[in-house]
Amino acid sequence: MLNDIKVGVKLIGSIVTVCLIAAAVILYGIKVRNDVVHKVDSVHRQYEINIRDIGNVRVSLEKMGGDIYRYFGAPADRQKMSKEINETISSVDGTMQSYKNRSIDVDEKKLIADFESAWSEMQRRYKEGMKAVDEGRQNDINQFIGAGSAAMQAREKTSATLRDLNNYSVNKNESAVKATIDNVGGLSSIMLILSAIAIALAIVTIVFLTESITKPLKKGVQMMAEMKKGHLSNRLDIKRRDEIGLLANAMDEFADHLQKNIIFNMQQISEGNINVAPVVIDEKDEIGPALKKIIETINSLLNEVDMLTKSATEGKLDVRGNEQDYKGAYQGIVQGVNRTLDAVIDPINEASAVLERIADKDMAARMVGDYKGGHAKIKKSLNLAVENLDRALQQVAIGADQVASASVQVSTGGQSLSQGASEQASSLEEVSSSLQEMSSMTKQNALNAREAKGVAEGARESADKGVESMNRMSSAINKIKTSSDATAKIVKTIDEIAFQTNLLALNAAVEAARAGDAGRGFAVVAEEVRNLAMRSAEAAKNTASLIEEAVRNSENGVTINTEVLTNFQEITEKINKVSQVVAEIAAASEQQDQGINQVNKAVEQMNQLTQQNAANAEESASAAEEMSSQSEEMRAMVAGFKLTGSGYTERESIAYEPKDF
Repeated sequence: MLNDIKVGVKLIGSIVTVCLIAAAVILYGIKVRNDVVHKVDSVHRQYEINIRDIGNVRVSLEKMGGDIYRYFGAPADRQKMSKEINETISSVDGTMQSYKNRSIDVDEKKLIADFESAWSEMQRRYKEGMKAVDEGRQNDINQFIGAGSAAMQAREKTSATLRDLNNYSVNKNESAVKATIDNVGGLSSIMLILSAIAIALAIVTIVFLTESITKPLKKGVQMMAEMKKGHLSNRLDIKRRDEIGLLANAMDEFADHLQKNIIFNMQQISEGNINVAPVVIDEKDEIGPALKKIIETINSLLNEVDMLTKSATEGKLDVRGNEQDYKGAYQGIVQGVNRTLDAVIDPINEASAVLERIADKDMAARMVGDYKGGHAKIKKSLNLAVENLDRALQQVAIGADQVASASVQVSTGGQSLSQGASEQASSLEEVSSSLQEMSSMTKQNALNAREAKGVAEGARESADKGVESMNRMSSAINKIKTSSDATAKIVKTIDEIAFQTNLLALNAAVEAARAGDAGRGFAVVAEEVRNLAMRSAEAAKNTASLIEEAVRNSENGVTINTEVLTNFQEITEKINKVSQVVAEIAAASEQQDQGINQVNKAVEQMNQLTQQNAANAEESASAAEEMSSQSEEMRAMVAGFKLTGSGYTERESIAYEPKDF
């Protein structure tokens, strides 16, 4: 009977049962939780107030400590601080009185009594210190604020008793919470038992449902695994009216359809019978239309191959299969046929294109396709023949260029030589005239040299006087340098005094900081002294910089003066040399006049030789022009060919590119 109930009804019933049991357990758990939370919250609220009051008292004590120091260090605020100290005392007393009025145990009463005793002692010590300040008793004030004083001890004892009271309240709060949780431990055990019962019932229900669902599903999985292997003879044969039974019947019918229709048609196609008609169950059927599409694609592919075969036999070598009509492996078949046709026809077309370019005198043409076998041999042989012819024509072109260039150079050289010879003859005549003028000028130079010797003697005497003046200026600059050095030492002493003053001011500021508010005024004075010391040091540094610059300038003056003195001495020496040279120039001028007469005779002989060279150069130029004309005819003949060494590029070397069909 259960096998006939729908799976959904079974699942809903099981889930509802488990949910009811779980709801009962959850409600009981919520009740237990609320009881625990209520008890813990009650205990926590009771002690939260105590801890808050202790924290307020601690803050008041810290504030009171700050106010008492302001009372000592700020006379203008003493009245205000006295009022705030009294208000703090009243606040602490009121808070502790509220603490005592709540329910407390014996231990808390003892801790409160200890606090009140320390608190009274702290107030007494603070009031004594305030009185000493009012009366100006500095020794008592120093004792009050000193480390380890009675006031400091009273304050530390008060803080310690307050910490003890706070720790006691915290520990007592934790103990109360722990006791409350321990009291509800028994309720937790009951919840565990109920939860275990609910889990057991849920497990039994799930196991029952699982058995009723998984057993037939396992059979279905086994059947699908067999179908995956191609074993279509298995059937489930489950007689149930729930979803499992309906699924089993559908799987059996699907296996029947695959075995009787799909597999049968595929066997017929594999045997070459493509005239089968696949069964299409409805518009959502995907298997039947897919099988039908396979048959149509195979028919189209057979027609495409038949068309290519027929075109090839008729000599239509440019016909190719339409690759765009197919996809996947079918497209690969058409592409393979097209590539086969290209591999056979492309080498022939490229070789023909290369030969046509060679016929047009384009020696840059080459076969560049990637071929194999016999086609590769054809490519290699044709390219080698073209390269040999290309190299031969290049050698001819180079020879023609060299001959033409040489003839032009010879012709140009002959013309230049002829022109140069004529110009040289004219220049020699001008040289002869210039030499005569030079002879006259040489005599005049001898007279001028004697006069220059007298001028040089006067310049030497003036240079000696300049040397004496520079010696006196050097002595004065050295004295300035000595004074600048002494001033620099004084400035350095001022800088050291400023540094020591700055150090003393810094120490005074440190001592004032240690004294607290009482040393605040002294700290201000120390800061001003330190600022003045820093300004003095800065001024001393600036003065030292200026003096150092003056010293450097003095040293530069000494150096420059020495250099000028050296230059004057060199000038004196050179003037003496000039006097000697001028005397030598006068003697040389007389000898030069004799040499110029001999040069005039040599120029006349050179003029005759130049005339003969001009005649020979004109004959050479005429022969070179004839040779240049013949070389130009040879270059024009070779220029008709387009050679690889005459500017062809890689793009021009591509003779043929396979076409895409």
